[in-house]
Amino acid sequence: MNANNNQSEVNEAQKEAETLKNVCAFFETKIGLNDFAKQLRRANFLLAETAILLAQNDLHANTDWTLDCLFHLNDFAEVLDPYLSVEP
Repeated sequence: MNANNNQSEVNEAQKEAETLKNVCAFFETKIGLNDFAKQLRRANFLLAETAILLAQNDLHANTDWTLDCLFHLNDFAEVLDPYLSVEP
């Protein structure tokens, strides 16, 4: 049983290492961290705006999901680029 747990932990560590490698490659080849943080903040703004419009029109918006998304996306944007720029 212990050998199975160890192998499971090794497999999980390998999977995490591969994911981290892919994330690093994404930011090296697709979009820079600062630009990605800016896009996250824009997406969060649109998400918040949509949630407000839905609420004003008495349409269903899952408040818990919306708040979770806003919180985690903003936190991640802060990790990538802690300074919010005002440029468009």
